[in-house]
Amino acid sequence: MLGEEPQGAEEDHLLDLQGRPEGDPKMSWDFYSSSVLEGNDGAKCDLLDNPPGVSDNDEEDRESDDFIFEFSDKPLLPTYNLQVSLSRGPCNWFLFSDVLKRLKLSSRIFQARFPHFEIITLPKVEFYRQVVSSQLLTPAERPGGLDSGPMSSTETVELIRYEPELLQLLGSEVEFQPWSS
Repeated sequence: MLGEEPQGAEEDHLLDLQGRPEGDPKMSWDFYSSSVLEGNDGAKCDLLDNPPGVSDNDEEDRESDDFIFEFSDKPLLPTYNLQVSLSRGPCNWFLFSDVLKRLKLSSRIFQARFPHFEIITLPKVEFYRQVVSSQLLTPAERPGGLDSGPMSSTETVELIRYEPELLQLLGSEVEFQPWSS
């Protein structure tokens, strides 16, 4: 009959937990720790300390593992992780209009004072496609225009690359914390 335990099942369970007496003909469960797999010398590689493929001599690899902390007395501007060209991977960008609004500057004055910042133009359709597919944003957090209906293929969005120098210009304090600390 379903739902019935065979006689002695509870007793066998307790004996498995507490240990069976010598010479008991029934088999008990055996569990082995990871130390059985390590051998007598212990672990050969601490995977969390130095993962395979990471070169300690490559400065660029080390920099990419640093954490950047941003502190500000104003709300932080939304940042978008986008791939703007096929020749390089995704990186973080601000909407140029958000930066101009925060700094209370026109585009022309900003570009005259800070010509070294990277500003690019991306089709609005592509920007919204990437934002929706790569970001975890609620509808309220999405940039304006995302839900406003069909967009023209000629509409564009200006983006400015997220850089520590730009963050400081926006009034944020930037701290770098290396991964190893």
